Amino acid sequence: MEDPAAESIRRELRSLSSQGFEVKPMGERKLKGLENPEYIYLMYPHSLAGRIVQQPLLGCDLAEAAATKMKEEAGRGAEEGNLKLTFEPKGDLSIDPESIWGLWRASLRLEMVCDGFEDGVSKPLYGAQTELVEKLATRGRDMTDELLVGFMRNLILRIEACIANVPHRRGVAATKDHVAAEAVSDFKKYIRPLDEVLNAVAEQQRLVERYRERFGELEVEE
Repeated sequence: MEDPAAESIRRELRSLSSQGFEVKPMGERKLKGLENPEYIYLMYPHSLAGRIVQQPLLGCDLAEAAATKMKEEAGRGAEEGNLKLTFEPKGDLSIDPESIWGLWRASLRLEMVCDGFEDGVSKPLYGAQTELVEKLATRGRDMTDELLVGFMRNLILRIEACIANVPHRRGVAATKDHVAAEAVSDFKKYIRPLDEVLNAVAEQQRLVERYRERFGELEVEE
């Protein structure tokens, strides 16, 4: 028998489409304050269809949603006596495992930005630490401060690499346009392969060294 709620949703989606709106599914996502993941949709006018680049959920979001589902299934199994797992750490942790999700999202989003600067194409990035994330979300008993600190250091290094990437691209764009770096406001000018950026930075360094050999040290403004 047809589910009345599902039929009602489809009818409302058709109505929105006829009124000039696009509705795109974005998959399940764990929302703050809600116990179970919810299915998310993106809605926008037809006139914006060519201007919107829909990004799939980040790898950490997918992993977190999957982990939440595994927790629920494990909980039901434990109630039935088929599965006995604990999600509490053996001892007190000085790091809240939940904070790892936010840090990982930040690193992935920055990496998406930097990857887009490489060729101007927006692409999703998925984290490679699937096993660790699954353990983090579903097997808190195996967590230790040492493991969490190591993972966080890895994420911070990735964030720092992205942060360092942007000023180099801005500096190269400024050199190409013969303007101060602060004057570069068009992010499209940041788009160029990383090897081109590094070669330009190396060339700038060579020019600085030649200047020093000929005229001495550069004066630093206070």
